[in-house]
Amino acid sequence: MTSDEMPAEWKEVLAKTSAAAGHVLIVGPVDCGKTTFTTLLAARRTSLNGSVVIIDADLGQSEIGPPACISAGIFDHGMSTMSQASVLYSSFVGAVSPAAVTASMVKALLQVLNAVSGPRCILDTGGYALRSEAWQQIMCLAAAIRPTDIVLLQRANEAAPLERMLRLLPNVAVHAPLLPNNLQVKSREYRSQRRRMRFSAALNPSSLLEFDFAATPLVPTWLGTGNAVPSHLYAYIKQALAPSIRLYHAEYWGNQLGLLVSAEPLAKSPALQSIRSATKTTEVHCILAPMLKNKLVGLVSHNQSLLALGILEKLDCKRGVLGIRTTLRTTQSVGAIHLGHISLHADGSEIK
Repeated sequence: MTSDEMPAEWKEVLAKTSAAAGHVLIVGPVDCGKTTFTTLLAARRTSLNGSVVIIDADLGQSEIGPPACISAGIFDHGMSTMSQASVLYSSFVGAVSPAAVTASMVKALLQVLNAVSGPRCILDTGGYALRSEAWQQIMCLAAAIRPTDIVLLQRANEAAPLERMLRLLPNVAVHAPLLPNNLQVKSREYRSQRRRMRFSAALNPSSLLEFDFAATPLVPTWLGTGNAVPSHLYAYIKQALAPSIRLYHAEYWGNQLGLLVSAEPLAKSPALQSIRSATKTTEVHCILAPMLKNKLVGLVSHNQSLLALGILEKLDCKRGVLGIRTTLRTTQSVGAIHLGHISLHADGSEIK
């Protein structure tokens, strides 16, 4: 967008936020110019003060780092797009939609903020802004980042409830400039195709790495944390669940029992009651093996920074091994495997 194409209100808000003493949070619905505004603000700050840190929290349409992550990047003089920023740090969320992952997003955002430790970051968010759950999420992100300025972009006052909530925040300047008429609207097909391409770039070239799931946690699951169920009890559990449910793995810790199965047994089924009695456990936790197949995972270091994305391709319970297709060449630096919320093909396309 050239200076001639830019509305006067945008120029005014850019001038104010480029001089902001702290973080700037940019929010709004889909296709309201958040990425455009973020880039313009970063370029203006760079021309005034040198390089600037941008935090990209748009899980589905990330410009910095891979999709399903919150990433920070350095935007330097001469750059014209966010995607040119060099990645400083990425934190895995595991979803391409922010709905229902507020806690994970706040945790990831705090990890990124602690890693970059810059006092004047620009935070760009996704287009999740028109539902009551979205308002609460944005307020949680604002509480985490503690911005001095918030820019709310909208077309026709459609985010008025969110604006009213944001203006209640203490010591925060809220800016709501009118949008330019020439902003490009991206189709759903374009967004889906672009996300597939970015996943593909993050997952290729790849090879299959094997992880001992007793040594490398698959979080947030119990897999590999307990003791193997004795063979006679394993045979009993297997028989009790047959023929409708197949048992692949069982382990216990304290009075808890974990089962890796083909389907979820009914909570009050006689089979489950007899299994509790035979194993002297009070709680049974089930993982559905089919749901793990092709799951997106984040391979993270011991300090929780993202090393690479991966796809869970194999689960060999006899050997206690997870097979993950990833760009990493060794398992040595991996401290944990974070299970995502979506499933992918090797080409980056999502499995619905």
